[in-house]
Amino acid sequence: VGADDEIQGQSFTALLLGTDYQPDIFDDYDVTIPNLSKEGFPIKARAITADTIILMRVDLEDRTFVFSSLPSNTHVNYQGIDTTLGSLYAEYGIEYMCDIVLSLTGYRVDYYAAVSISDFSAIIDAFDGISYTVPTDMYYEDSSEGLIIDISKGSKALNGEEAMMMLRYNQYANGNASRMTLAVDFLKALMKKMTNAKYLTQAYSFYGQLIQYIDTNFTEGDLAKNLDLIFAYPTFAVEDITYPGASILLDGITYFEPNVDEAVSLYKAYR
Repeated sequence: VGADDEIQGQSFTALLLGTDYQPDIFDDYDVTIPNLSKEGFPIKARAITADTIILMRVDLEDRTFVFSSLPSNTHVNYQGIDTTLGSLYAEYGIEYMCDIVLSLTGYRVDYYAAVSISDFSAIIDAFDGISYTVPTDMYYEDSSEGLIIDISKGSKALNGEEAMMMLRYNQYANGNASRMTLAVDFLKALMKKMTNAKYLTQAYSFYGQLIQYIDTNFTEGDLAKNLDLIFAYPTFAVEDITYPGASILLDGITYFEPNVDEAVSLYKAYR
């Protein structure tokens, strides 16, 4: 890729969500808000929440991809009610979450994409898996979901199910912090594979194949407009922003209390 003026596209910000929607395991979801497009499911009680929230800023002028994980338990007060950022997805949908992210970061979200646990697995398999270094031995059982995570540390060729299990693991000594770090690191590895030059000629074919798994406002036209910019990923700088804040206990619930002023100042450098 040549100079900036030779790269076609426009700087943008994307909100990427991983949801806990598992219809193969649970049949008691409330699908009234975020899943109106998913037909055939009765209206029930279980909420679909966003348990992984990543903000990605693609800056053409600075030739930078910036990644930032926002804790799903970030404290949000909506109309006098304490709730979490991840829970807003269930109650108000992804577009409302974009508005809240604007207030938390100062970034106006151009594109959003939400994918469920099982659909994420299918996306990884569409790329024939991914090579990744698992940072620690992972073992966890949850009989209520019939879930067993058993992955040893080290360099692996992960298929979709294995990648999904790795990202779901949350038994870290420092709580959710390591899980968020892993999610961002894995997204970088996925971006590196997706933007390999060999996939450039297949980009539209892959878009058509993967769009069935993703709730997004990123259209084929947006892909065409930003194809050069996206595939410049291997040549751009990659940076992380750790959202500033601290854990608090409120009415017996642990929240991440965001330091919004500090955060807006941090993010300002990349827009």
